[in-house]
Amino acid sequence: QTQIVNCDAQVQSRKRGIAVNSMSAADFEAVAPGVSWYYNWGATPLTLPGDVTMDFIPMAWNGSSDSQTSISSYLVAGNRPWRVFALNEPNLKGQAFMTPSNSAITFKQVKAICDPYNIPVIAPHMAAGSATADSITAYDPIQGAVVTYTTQEPFINAFLYYCGATPPVGMATHMYDVNSGAVTGITGQMHTDYPTQKIWLTEFCPWGASSDAQVLAYMVPAVDYCERTSWIEGYSWFMSRFDNPYNSLLTSSSGVLTAAGQAYVQMPVHQTNIYYRIPGRLQAERYVTMNQMNIAPTTDTNGLADMISAAAGGSVDYNIQVDSAGSYPLNFRVAGAIGQIKVYNGSTLLGTANATQTSWATVSTTITLAAGTQTLHVVLAANAQQLNWMEFQPVNGPVSVPTGVSATATNTQVTLSWSPAAGATRYNVKSSTTQGGPYTSIASPTTTSYTNTGLVIGTTYYYVVSATDGINVSSNSIEVSATTGSHVNLALNQPVTMSSFQASSPYCPGIYAVDGNLTTRWASAWSDP
Repeated sequence: QTQIVNCDAQVQSRKRGIAVNSMSAADFEAVAPGVSWYYNWGATPLTLPGDVTMDFIPMAWNGSSDSQTSISSYLVAGNRPWRVFALNEPNLKGQAFMTPSNSAITFKQVKAICDPYNIPVIAPHMAAGSATADSITAYDPIQGAVVTYTTQEPFINAFLYYCGATPPVGMATHMYDVNSGAVTGITGQMHTDYPTQKIWLTEFCPWGASSDAQVLAYMVPAVDYCERTSWIEGYSWFMSRFDNPYNSLLTSSSGVLTAAGQAYVQMPVHQTNIYYRIPGRLQAERYVTMNQMNIAPTTDTNGLADMISAAAGGSVDYNIQVDSAGSYPLNFRVAGAIGQIKVYNGSTLLGTANATQTSWATVSTTITLAAGTQTLHVVLAANAQQLNWMEFQPVNGPVSVPTGVSATATNTQVTLSWSPAAGATRYNVKSSTTQGGPYTSIASPTTTSYTNTGLVIGTTYYYVVSATDGINVSSNSIEVSATTGSHVNLALNQPVTMSSFQASSPYCPGIYAVDGNLTTRWASAWSDP
């Protein structure tokens, strides 16, 4: 079914999940716009806020009867997850650590629990590789010898042998290499070896990352690959909060996304039924298909990712919805190699823009579009051209719809911000306490931010922003909302004085007492009385 959304609308991905250790109601609110499911290695779900839709996928972690009883009880209670997981890293010491034959027995037992409800079981969830001392050893029925399974494929082969005529419909792997190419390598190998099974990536992150930039360089291409690869059925980041703050999706403050979290939520889907309504700014990564293109975090001053031609003639296709036929001014934000950018509808050339410098610049053309849904084919003439976004301007004037609107609440005020709209000299901020309006105009700032003060504590406020050049007025932006709070943590992240602190195993400084994170703590030095 065709789905039409605004150019800057966040679309929840059916594939995208999170491996969760702790999540508050505000945390779920923050991640739900882009993430549709989570798991916590068990069968007891967390409590979701009433306005959040996210699926919980239970897991039978190992072969214990307790795990299977928990899965059974969860299903008997009327819950119907779309998948059930089983067997967490059976090849690795400290995890399920089970032989292929025992893993197959457990899979069949969990499958028998789920079959009456027609719920597929995804098993096993493999450690991609392991040191010899940490790897399971067992008789291998295919090799005819006792084998220590330091890589996943021989273990999976033996597991499937023991499964016989009832293999799982999907299997999962875990990948912690700091190179995103390892994700494509391990999942691609699984698809080649097991082409009839759906592939899952239920734990992944660059384990030793030491900066936001390093995480984004890994995450952006890895997530994009998972989204556009049809035989990858699901994937989940490790994890919601983590010892490495760069890999965490959430900060120590409830409901606040890290740089990685913001990117994970904002990454687009590539579903063929989604069409973006113009006018508006359409980010380059929101393509539906691409050819000879790469993706990477943007080097521009704003945006998420650049599409980069891997050869002359690299192309990206975009689904758009045109409400009114007409000639639309079209801007491209480009850098890299010098060359033409051509826009086609099928084989019909609609317009050409010329990139004449290697640094970031905005180049323009005008294209005539019929009303209705259509797919634009954008071709980059030169190798290594970078495209950050396309902006379709209104046919009746040079004012575009404000994009990137966000709202952040404190006790009695909400701060709004948005990206500059092309052609705008002023903005109209409108508010409502009812989702979808009607809205009341509350301010007309000339800047791209506004703080709405004097609000009622514990109330949700809804906002839209339009742009004007004094004559033309754009359509409203997408609606955003924020709920004013009832408490303020006065100690949060304040200076701390202590007699001493534990410097290692683990690191426990005084600031950890007030960082708002329940997984950290202050500890004195062992020598401190």
